[in-house]
Amino acid sequence: MVHKSHVAIFEDEYYPNIFDNFYLDDWISRVYGESRTKQIQEWVVKHHINYHGTRYDPSHHHAYILDGELEKGHSKVKSWIVNKTRIVTLS
Repeated sequence: MVHKSHVAIFEDEYYPNIFDNFYLDDWISRVYGESRTKQIQEWVVKHHINYHGTRYDPSHHHAYILDGELEKGHSKVKSWIVNKTRIVTLS
């Protein structure tokens, strides 16, 4: 689950289109950094891969681009915060 501002920051995209499956969780878990991320301890996510199997074969070939995509994401988050703060300050 993401806040509605995520969609604004990343221009109507939840994840970078370059990832086809396996690194989406890594990206979304790290793009905001620890200080801007909240885990809701009451929520439990159960993965039923032993029962249903996986929906796809993991593609490890995108490991080399994760750090670069995280840097791009960090930059978008910081820019959005600066612009949002500037708008609030001018109001």
